[in-house]
Amino acid sequence: MCGIAGYSLSSRSSVDRTLAAQALLAGIAERGADAVGYAHRVPGSSYPVVTKQRTPASQLLERIEVPQTATELLVHVRDYTKGHPSISANNHPVRHGPVVGIHNGIIVNDDELLAEFDCARAEPRMTVDSEAIFALAAHSRNDPAALEALLGSMATAWLDEREPGTLFAARGIGRPLWLGSGKHEIFFASTRTALQVVEEYAHVRLKKQELKDGTLLALHGAKVVRHERLQGKGNVVARMFADIDADVYVLVDGDDTYCAAAAADLIAHLLEHRLDLVNGLRVGAHQRRGHRLGNTLFNRIVGRVFGSRFDDMLSGYKVLSRRFVKSFPALANGFEIETELTVHALRLRMPVAELPTDYGSRPTGSLSKLHTIRDGVRILRAIALLIKGERPLAFFSVVFAVLAASSLALATPVAVTFFESGLVPRLPTAVLAASVMLLAFLSLACGFVLDTVTRGRIEMKRLHYLSLPAPGETGTR
Repeated sequence: MCGIAGYSLSSRSSVDRTLAAQALLAGIAERGADAVGYAHRVPGSSYPVVTKQRTPASQLLERIEVPQTATELLVHVRDYTKGHPSISANNHPVRHGPVVGIHNGIIVNDDELLAEFDCARAEPRMTVDSEAIFALAAHSRNDPAALEALLGSMATAWLDEREPGTLFAARGIGRPLWLGSGKHEIFFASTRTALQVVEEYAHVRLKKQELKDGTLLALHGAKVVRHERLQGKGNVVARMFADIDADVYVLVDGDDTYCAAAAADLIAHLLEHRLDLVNGLRVGAHQRRGHRLGNTLFNRIVGRVFGSRFDDMLSGYKVLSRRFVKSFPALANGFEIETELTVHALRLRMPVAELPTDYGSRPTGSLSKLHTIRDGVRILRAIALLIKGERPLAFFSVVFAVLAASSLALATPVAVTFFESGLVPRLPTAVLAASVMLLAFLSLACGFVLDTVTRGRIEMKRLHYLSLPAPGETGTR
């Protein structure tokens, strides 16, 4: 858990900048003790001034100094999860190119996203997952659609050197973010309490509200100049699962292609047989050829790795039990949520079933949001990440096999020459072959270690799942 806070002030605001920064830091101090930092920017300057140190917040509180002309501020306290605080670049505010930002949450696919950019990582030995957020912001010029590629939880804010005077704040899923608006001020913080501290010590009245999941704001001069929603089916599902408490959940795409009357049969089957998931097997010839091919391919891959219990895992018609929903982490943002739902059921060995349902054509004039290639690649990437996370030994064994085969292919001609002449004329090739083989065994060792960790994590997830009432039961076990 970390804490973030900051402000966007009008030049007309009389609020003491340093006092407001101290109040914000005091308000979030309990949320992290591994490191603390802040960044501020004044009008006419593109570059924020960054200060951070590896101490609890109390040791920075009296040292904070913000010019009275400053209009933007970011504050962060860190309880680290990835990226050791002994490396300064891992501590917040984090810089990636022109973007300096703070983040509360966990991003699970940061390495995959950063691999797409030549400049990542921004500094040597830097491993903090938050950098992926600011890399996407930097390379997309703060396009909210780019943030949909992130898997995990997020409340974040950043400054972009290319947009002086503007502060960006965004909330994904799983982490709170509060906004407090005054006459010439907008404050934000991880908690409502932090905004109340600001009101008391900075002598300003604020209208407080919690930012909704999937929201991005651009603040300039204490005004919201841009308000956008982060789209994605995964975001919607995550919010529904978090906010709605029910015994049975019906999940269906709202494109009028599924038979509404079939819901009663799916629910009855789930309750009668005490199942946790009933999947609607689409029956009809209205899928595009590319979609059918991709669906068949993904079903076979998932069935091969996790177990073959579904013939149509990407179906948008599912009925779920309460204990399925409340044990489901919901990390995906887009259409890959279907894959995550399927793997969650398979890994926890839940009782599931699949029933045929009619699948019709889309209404005239409506367009599908699915893009065969783009979303197919995203689903395939999600499957690869799930294999790495849920079956690490199998994943890294494949990596081991590829690296070992490459090493042997490089070493064989060198070995033949050595046995024939007693010489090693291609020493660089021999060194490369040995290095690749070392990487192969290192990968295999990682697979064994991560397999043990994953087993423990799955055991904890299953124990939590079993503690929840089964369909037809009441109360907690």
